[in-house]
Parts: sequence; C-alpha cells; structure tokens
Amino acid sequence: MKFDLDLIWIKDFTIQEITKNVPAPSTNTTEENLKLYSPQTNVDMVLELNAGVSEKLNIKAGDKIIVKNWSRLQ
Repeated sequence: MKFDLDLIWIKDFTIQEITKNVPAPSTNTTEENLKLYSPQTNVDMVLELNAGVSEKLNIKAGDKIIVKNWSRLQ
C-alpha cells in the first residue's frame, strides 16, 4: 500500500465501523512489522477507500451498502 486508506468494515451489507486515515507504511517496513488493523466486531467484508473519502461522502456506521450483481460474484 502506497497511500493512506479508510477501512470500511461491513457485515450483512451494513457498515459496522470505519477505521479512518490508516497511514501507508514506510517503504522500508518489513512484512512482519506491518501494523494489523481489525474491527471490534465480526465482519464479512472490508472496503478500502482512499483516506478521507468516507468523511467526504458522509459514510457512517449503520449505513447499508448495495453491491450490484452480487449473485454473479458468488
């Protein structure tokens, strides 16, 4: 990852939590030294957005998401 992210944690097509502005690791960070991020509840999907996009679009916990053609993806 070379840029900061917002992590959107989703369960049953409902946003459970948002981790905002996750910083990109420095280029010399080894894999075993990467910081791990996880939600506080169980989820079944995560959506990664450029940092700041979730705030710009007013995305918040409790919002529902719609995935077009979801049945085709399974």
